[in-house]
Amino acid sequence: MKKHVFALLALASTLMGTGLQGSECCDEGFYVGGFAGVNFLQNLDKHGVDAKFKTGFAGGIAGGYKFSNNVRAEAEFAYRRNTLKSISFDDESLDLHGVKLRGETFSVMGNVYYDIDMSCMGCNSYGFTPYIGVGAGWAENKVKASSHDVEISGSDSGFAYQGIAGVSYRICQKTDLGLEYRFFASKNDFRDHTVALTAKRYF
Repeated sequence: MKKHVFALLALASTLMGTGLQGSECCDEGFYVGGFAGVNFLQNLDKHGVDAKFKTGFAGGIAGGYKFSNNVRAEAEFAYRRNTLKSISFDDESLDLHGVKLRGETFSVMGNVYYDIDMSCMGCNSYGFTPYIGVGAGWAENKVKASSHDVEISGSDSGFAYQGIAGVSYRICQKTDLGLEYRFFASKNDFRDHTVALTAKRYF
């Protein structure tokens, strides 16, 4: 009799454990998250002017919802910043002594992601989850230039889009850390490449 009881308890424990893994690997519901990392602004080459930028910073916060089919939808606010490294006109380098130029981008995006459920492939639910995503929205590009006591600035805004690919890792229940790459494009040929650390917390 005792053997049968222990066998039933063992079976129940196994089934419950399996069930818990299945529910945790497929989180559904609301989450908040963010990213922060290095930003590479592509050279701006227009009308004979070729501007190169130093490695900068990018970061953002987001809130979204994950559906049962591993699709996530979110709203995101992000900021990117780079400073000028060198500039040339008609292939002739210009002297930047005393000149400072900074480019900034503020964006509001709607993103859609697909999380690849690795547990469905026999992997541990507390493992890696690759994902891909796309986004579209609005961005404002600002440029500020200063030389000694003179400062000028300008801005322009319009449609923006991005492509995202990354991988997250479950560090504890309902909390993920990850690494991702983003390609971001906005008005006036601003093209950014970002490598960032990410964090998500499900509720």
